[in-house]
Amino acid sequence: PVGVVGATAAFTEKLPGGDEFAAAVAAVERWTGERADALMSIEIGGLNGLLPLVVADQLGLGYVDADLSGRGLPRLDQFSVAATGRGIAPAALAEPGGQVVVLAAGSDAVIERGTRAFLAGSGGWAAFALAPIPAG
Repeated sequence: PVGVVGATAAFTEKLPGGDEFAAAVAAVERWTGERADALMSIEIGGLNGLLPLVVADQLGLGYVDADLSGRGLPRLDQFSVAATGRGIAPAALAEPGGQVVVLAAGSDAVIERGTRAFLAGSGGWAAFALAPIPAG
């Protein structure tokens, strides 16, 4: 699952470079040792409804028409994977300046706080990727 986290209004001040999603997906793949076969959206709302389809095409991956929330949500710890107990760690974030961070472990609330701290220091938005989720 991939998407934009933070304030998309910040795009006008810190433009995407184009490699942020590839960097986030690659980071989570390196961390987990699992390769993504397809991408899906973290949420269906706003920019995240379409952007993962574009990223899947850019990376030569399939796209699954699904998301982790059924709507736009303000916090990562509200995703369905959090509600079912799977959790959202590990997660990777990448920003236009080239910084990439993997939030490797912790409760969903800890991952949410770590993400917000990263956003505060990186211009207000970042590409976000979760570890691959097995189908079925």
